[in-house]
Amino acid sequence: MRVTQSMMTRTLISNLNKGRESMSTSQSIMSTGKNLQSASDDPVKYATTTRYKETYSQNEQYQKNILDAKGWVDTTSSILNDIYSNVLSAKDLAYSAADSSSSTEELETMADQLEGFISEIYSLTNSKYLGKYLFSGTRTVEDKPFDYDGSTVDYIGNEGKITRRISEGYDATINISGDEIMNTDVFENLISLRDAMLAGDRSAISDSIGALEQSAQDILSIQSKTGSLSNLLDMTNNRLEVANTNLSSLISELEDADLTEVIAQYNSNELAYQAALQATSSVLNLNILDFL
Repeated sequence: MRVTQSMMTRTLISNLNKGRESMSTSQSIMSTGKNLQSASDDPVKYATTTRYKETYSQNEQYQKNILDAKGWVDTTSSILNDIYSNVLSAKDLAYSAADSSSSTEELETMADQLEGFISEIYSLTNSKYLGKYLFSGTRTVEDKPFDYDGSTVDYIGNEGKITRRISEGYDATINISGDEIMNTDVFENLISLRDAMLAGDRSAISDSIGALEQSAQDILSIQSKTGSLSNLLDMTNNRLEVANTNLSSLISELEDADLTEVIAQYNSNELAYQAALQATSSVLNLNILDFL
């Protein structure tokens, strides 16, 4: 096959273009630090890296959900602890009121103190977190979940569950509904004790001590649920943190470039390009001289 000057020229120009492309690729890798720029670089590695990145992003969302859930749960636990402390104080007051030496005036004073505990617990059960009622079920932005008219406490929330997705396929229920608090009979027992103090009924006062102890234990049991959930959230967050650290390493191994190697390759490509450029220039000059 006869090799013409035009064929040689096309070949040389083609080699020049390839050299420029190689240098451009190396420059892009050096500027980004990444070997994988697109799927065409390595389809298998690119698909694997994409999958890892999607998992990493999903884990980050789970961690954001956990952070939100953690704030809600820990606030709930703190409030339940305050309710528990108030019930214990009310029980101590009941012991004092059950003493036969307490006068009618003293019982009335104790009844006023107890009313303070009732009001405090009522206020705590209407607590909010980030503008939302904690114990109202899913009616978090409507009216107060608890209503107190001085003689009874009514719950007007619902039993709805508030959940957060904290890992793949697992939704954690983060709220305690007002029904659970009402089921401890804490308000009923406190109001009964107050009325017994005002009536001077020492027998009823004595009976209320055991009832308040049971209410306190029931509240403590609810609080223990929030404590267990808080621990679960911490453990899940730590697991996700470890998982994302490992994913970062895997992604780095697949797509990060060895800059020392890339720079060396760039320098080599540049030398080859300069040599090809000189060769092409010489051939083109010769072609021009042929016509002189």
